[in-house]
Amino acid sequence: MPNPTSASDALREATRLLLDDSFRTVLAQLEGPPEALTWRPDAPETNSLAGISMHALRSARSWLLVARGNPCG
Repeated sequence: MPNPTSASDALREATRLLLDDSFRTVLAQLEGPPEALTWRPDAPETNSLAGISMHALRSARSWLLVARGNPCG
């Protein structure tokens, strides 16, 4: 039978690595002149990089809270 602590530790480490990589990717996309963060394509219902980044970070926070058993924050 697998050791539950080892399985939990492995899952925690895999999650940490995935989140670290995801956050690094988001941060890399935000590098550049500050005005680029608020630029939006000339099309209806588009978002700026700042808006998309905030959505990604809030979504990650929400899923982390769900994973911890506290979906309401």
